[in-house]
Amino acid sequence: MVLAFVLYFSLLTILGFIGFKKIKTTDDYILGSRSNGTFAGALSAEASDMSAWLFMGLPGSIYLAGTGQAWIAVGLFLGTVCNWVFIAKRLRQKSINSDNSVTLPEFFAKSMQNTSNKERILLRFIPALAILLFFTIYTASGFVAGGNFFSSILHTSYTTSLIITAAVILIYTFFGGFLAISWTSVVQGTLMLISVISVPITAFLVLGGVNAFFGPNPITENNPLFINNSSPVDIISALSWGLGYFGMPHILIKYMSIKSQKTVKKSGIVAITWCFLSLFFAVIIGIIGRYYITGLNSNNSENVFIDMINKLFVAGDAVHFPFLAGLFFCAILSAIMSTAASQLLMSSSSASVDIYRDIIKRHNKGKTGDINETNNDKKILWISRATVCIVAILAFIISIFPGNSIMSLVSDAWAGFGGTFGPAVLFILFWEKTKPKAIIAGMLIGALTILIWPLLPFVSILYSLLPAFILGSLTIYLFSVAIKY
Repeated sequence: MVLAFVLYFSLLTILGFIGFKKIKTTDDYILGSRSNGTFAGALSAEASDMSAWLFMGLPGSIYLAGTGQAWIAVGLFLGTVCNWVFIAKRLRQKSINSDNSVTLPEFFAKSMQNTSNKERILLRFIPALAILLFFTIYTASGFVAGGNFFSSILHTSYTTSLIITAAVILIYTFFGGFLAISWTSVVQGTLMLISVISVPITAFLVLGGVNAFFGPNPITENNPLFINNSSPVDIISALSWGLGYFGMPHILIKYMSIKSQKTVKKSGIVAITWCFLSLFFAVIIGIIGRYYITGLNSNNSENVFIDMINKLFVAGDAVHFPFLAGLFFCAILSAIMSTAASQLLMSSSSASVDIYRDIIKRHNKGKTGDINETNNDKKILWISRATVCIVAILAFIISIFPGNSIMSLVSDAWAGFGGTFGPAVLFILFWEKTKPKAIIAGMLIGALTILIWPLLPFVSILYSLLPAFILGSLTIYLFSVAIKY
């Protein structure tokens, strides 16, 4: 098992070092100079999307609450398909046409006509702050996953496990940047897919295969409430998770990084296939785990996949093969690292490019020209790296408090991005009459709805992303129609 971890970390270290050597500019660090090929474009997007939520959050919620939670997977798959089919190619091209934008806030500021200087500043500052806020929460979910993971595997304390997680993620994000994250995502995405398929199938066979579930005396008879029905509100809330994709900066930036329009289509086929298989088998993990792993509760249900691997390959239910178990554990670590690294990188780009370079620095020097001009790219590069450290520290502080589950942290951050940025991205890409002031208003309404909705009585049972998305969209439309230039 130790050998598997050593080989995995050695490979990541080598790729991180190569990425570090290739970084010459801020554009290299943040977007990899738009050089991602088919598999790097597809797997970097999907690996950074799913995170440890795929192995721990979703299976744990199904294990605990029943198959009704699988509607979330359906919503996410539909959102993934729509993003690759309708958004990816259009966003990549429009970001290039918008003065080669390399961040989402920069894209907002440059993509619309008749944008005043004050509007440009707000279109960068508001999204940049939202990115720093919500990605700090999102990164904390990865740290919580890492803390649970290492404490289960190494039998260390939760705090020690958090420190290990933060250190590992921080090192290769700090040095390697976008290129290292993209390259490692190919390895990580492949390992994640193999693991999420292999482990539940093995457990299924150990339980007795088809006969155990569909024979004359199925084991599901022991737990008839597990296969449950969901209310219409629950189904709508779960499906609305798919709307979040339209506003996920760490996923959208991957579309912008693909090297050509033809490559986008090929990447989309790979990504959609990967997403379907991963989500389907993540649901299966939760279902199989309910009958194969006993005794888990709300405090540790997210460890169902870890316990399944231990029981199959370490305890020897299937075969005593700890090296294979180590590789499967590395898949969980891949999910944690790929997403957290992408989130840290997005936070750093917002602080260094959108806030420092294009607001603070330009304002102080009184410049009004092209906001890509800079005489100090190396300084901006190191501000990016410093931001990675700061956000990691804040995420660590959030994750150290007890009671933070992976599912709840991901849910909050996902709603925050989807409700704040989703409508803005869609209107900018598909409606030429969209006004800058409308985008600003829509983002503010979406963000406020996300923050206020859970506090309202009776309505909090509906996932906050849906009302935020609807209100944000209505605001952008009404403001765009009402404002005349």
